[in-house]
Amino acid sequence: MPDGFERTADDREDARVDPEDARVDREDARVERERLRRPNGRAGRRTPPRRPPARRPQPRRKHPWPGRIAALLALAIAAALIWFLVQLFQPFHGSPHGRVTVTVPAHSTARQIGDELAKAGVVPSGLFFELRATLAGDRGDLLAGTYHLQEGMTYSSVLKILTTPPPAAKTTNITIIEGRTRAQIDALLRAQGVPGSYAAATRHSPLLSPADYGAPRTTPDLEGFLFP
Repeated sequence: MPDGFERTADDREDARVDPEDARVDREDARVERERLRRPNGRAGRRTPPRRPPARRPQPRRKHPWPGRIAALLALAIAAALIWFLVQLFQPFHGSPHGRVTVTVPAHSTARQIGDELAKAGVVPSGLFFELRATLAGDRGDLLAGTYHLQEGMTYSSVLKILTTPPPAAKTTNITIIEGRTRAQIDALLRAQGVPGSYAAATRHSPLLSPADYGAPRTTPDLEGFLFP
């Protein structure tokens, strides 16, 4: 030892550190540090740091295209329906014009009649004519015959004409006595108001030739060959 000092055995024993005491000192120091870290200054068991709250997953944003496509599809269907109803019921139809003669053969179907009318320009479509006839219940009431119509008519006006029977022909009861001449019969018919000339109608006829009955070919008329 310097300066002539020499440590005694007691000094050396006092300087020796007990391992157990050192461990206790370290534990006390650790507890003190923990106490100083706590807000209330109390020592205790260290609590783990609080984790931040987990973020909720954001809802997936829906793509706008499916909704737009559905809206466009609904708009197209509505437009098609409006067009169909306008074509079928013709609320904005113009005035008919011109004059067209159409012959409806017997036993024709509503579609066949509609196609003939459309071909002549009377109605726009044979298909829509058939549909209107079906809706009105006139499919089985369309009458055959020759009709004088106009171009650009409505379905309803054409159906009314084609389902209305023609007026009954006027009849007159006349008795022709045997022995009357053509001139006498002509005067009788005129007196009853029958139009036309019986004398002119019985002068010649492709259905009756006097030569077929042995008369000369120069026979001027059918006098004597007509029965009462």
